[in-house]
Amino acid sequence: MSQNNVRFRSNELESLLVRGDVAVEVARFVIEGTPKTGGRPWSFGGRTQVVYLRDAASPCGWSTIRELVQPAQ
Repeated sequence: MSQNNVRFRSNELESLLVRGDVAVEVARFVIEGTPKTGGRPWSFGGRTQVVYLRDAASPCGWSTIRELVQPAQ
């Protein structure tokens, strides 16, 4: 069970490239959380690069095959 209540404060698409059955998405994000037992809220942000592969068995038609996270400095 998670020890934090977590939510995306922002998730902004920077670019999306689709070529055939492969797509690459780059986005900036900020996640914030609050400990369920009290304590100081926190936030974490940065950029992501997600690579998707078209997948007929997936409910949305795509599967994530690689996700990279680069924390903000």
